[in-house]
Amino acid sequence: MDHRTPSLPPKTALTRFSVAPLSTMTRHLADVASGRAPADLVITGARVLSTYSERIAPEREVWIAGGRIAAVKPAGAHRQVSGAPGRVYDAKGGIVAPGLVDPHIHIESSMITACAYAEAALLNGTATIFCDSHEIGNVMDAAGIEMMLEDARHAPLSIFLTVPSTVPATSPELETAGGDLTPDKIAALFDRWPEAAALGEKMDFVPVTMGDERSHAILAAALERGKPISGHIYGREFVAAYAASGVTDTHEAIDRDIADDLLDAGVWIFLRGGPPTTPWHSLPEAIKTITELGSSHKRICVCTDDRDADDLMMFGMDWVTREARRAGMSCEQAWSMGSLHPATRFGMEGEIGGLGADAVRTWCCSTTRSRCRTPGMVANSWSKTERSRRCSIRHSPTPIAIPRRRTARSMSRSGRS
Repeated sequence: MDHRTPSLPPKTALTRFSVAPLSTMTRHLADVASGRAPADLVITGARVLSTYSERIAPEREVWIAGGRIAAVKPAGAHRQVSGAPGRVYDAKGGIVAPGLVDPHIHIESSMITACAYAEAALLNGTATIFCDSHEIGNVMDAAGIEMMLEDARHAPLSIFLTVPSTVPATSPELETAGGDLTPDKIAALFDRWPEAAALGEKMDFVPVTMGDERSHAILAAALERGKPISGHIYGREFVAAYAASGVTDTHEAIDRDIADDLLDAGVWIFLRGGPPTTPWHSLPEAIKTITELGSSHKRICVCTDDRDADDLMMFGMDWVTREARRAGMSCEQAWSMGSLHPATRFGMEGEIGGLGADAVRTWCCSTTRSRCRTPGMVANSWSKTERSRRCSIRHSPTPIAIPRRRTARSMSRSGRS
């Protein structure tokens, strides 16, 4: 493993390191929220989507100080404070909502770097991702994962790692790609990188349930450090032993019945919204644990999992939340499943996923409808909002017919090569 000291990006770069820790800002935020000090930025004339209460409040404004949300107040309240804010932005009735949080994604599936991935993710309203870099780990071992982490620190997107847990996916005897992440290597990644937030998907669910020594040593490396464990499981017969081994989330619930079993076993569900032209779009079936079996949505999130580069713009987290809306959730519930719920799953609800004292990662929508079915994005705002004037996209209010991808087989059938 490369034992270089992890470096931080320059202070001039706009990254997650641009916002100071909450522990250093509480007095100033209290002064701003109480009106004793002016805000740096006020976003006024907005409707605010609260993921805490799952309601949209009309005529509100958001006070921001030091890159964090100090308060949400009635529109116009900043005029009653002594001292003018640094800047006032009129949302003109748009909806301000927390930035989306993708709890399970493989950047390498898009075959681009973390910084390049951030461009598309931000435009689609995603402000934070939890990435499992097991593809590069398969080829370059721990050194490849550390290279990805170094690059991710320079991205304007908040990127956390779920440390790859199953490299190789079968055994070193059967796979010779180059990576072999042992329990000791995984433990070292946790100890060296603060953004290593969890253990990544434990794909060898059969060895886990059979008590395999290596598999459980890897689980122990995470549990000893208080890190949650992500899963990957098929088959209702494996659920009990898998949950008993410490696994507490999975994105592989393919229908309502196994989703129901997993929820009752204490496992979070990440509903995977895959592009509709692929077999990975399991959300419409698995969400029926809520819409048909009556489960609560409080431990259910949405995620993307894998995306080809040409799918990033059209099938981002915003698209997945709209799929949850089409499947029967309210827009407020769907947005919470794509923001506050993933943040809560990883114990970060004080930093992301809501509009409390969170670092500023908001989505401001231009729609004037009372229901936020398919909002167009005006701004993905951090502590600086210059990007908001340059990035504006619109989404179709109805599902788009996606042509089938041309494959070698389809081209040969049509006489093309």
